[in-house]
Amino acid sequence: MVNQASGLVKQVYRDKKNMINVKVLFFANFRELLDCSSINVELNTGASIIDLCHIIKNKGENWSTLFTNLKSNVKIAVNQEITIAEHQLKQGDEVAFFPPVTGG
Repeated sequence: MVNQASGLVKQVYRDKKNMINVKVLFFANFRELLDCSSINVELNTGASIIDLCHIIKNKGENWSTLFTNLKSNVKIAVNQEITIAEHQLKQGDEVAFFPPVTGG
């Protein structure tokens, strides 16, 4: 279930007391592609970034395109530290998605 006005994404679960909330940030061309700089997502305790991506890729075609091929085209940080898609999330984490950095 998506509340477009607030940017809040909620997944329906049976036991609400075992939920966490994370803030998700999008940078550079991802922000432009998604027309969004951040959303708040509620998910099960113990969820990973992979689980998070499964939830948010259902927001639309551009979301699906970006988050279906996660490992090859997205860098991920949790609380400003680069991490992997299998990283387990905790209440209040800030997850950032951005394109790979290239030098020149």
